[in-house]
Amino acid sequence: MRSAAILILALTFQVPSYAQQPAPVSARADEVFTLDGKKNPELVPQWAIWRLAFSMLRQAHDIPSDVISVTSKDEHALMLKDADADAAFYKDCDSRASKLREPYTGALSDPAQFEAVVRKMQPKFDEIEMECRQHTLDVRNHTLAGLRGPGQNALTAWVESLKPGFKAILRKADLPKYRLPE
Repeated sequence: MRSAAILILALTFQVPSYAQQPAPVSARADEVFTLDGKKNPELVPQWAIWRLAFSMLRQAHDIPSDVISVTSKDEHALMLKDADADAAFYKDCDSRASKLREPYTGALSDPAQFEAVVRKMQPKFDEIEMECRQHTLDVRNHTLAGLRGPGQNALTAWVESLKPGFKAILRKADLPKYRLPE
């Protein structure tokens, strides 16, 4: 049952709306790229897979048995606390991005104004997203530093095992930016 829930969560993982623009409706099929972790796990960014893992830990408030078996109660508490910290920061990032969008909501119905708003706001959205991504990586580093070797190895292996269920659809041209900072 647990692995089914993990698979469902991994398959439904969404990239935040402010982090990337959806491929335009008029985009040709060759302009769109599906990052499929089953086919190309090496392309799944570390920030994205760790954000997914922290989200899963937080939502289930449960640690995978392979990780539990090699970690202490204090280490369990650390993992869950860090998952909560990542979620809180991510929520703050989403809130800041929403506040940036608020003044422009009327312009979003006109395609020409929408394009102008996107061009104007994208650097600010990118800055927020990069800060959020880096925070997830910092939380990952904090979590791993707080675990003994077997716990580090087990948690990292579990996170890597999520990659086959990961999918993201984006413009091919956006793939390098999507993979930043790592």
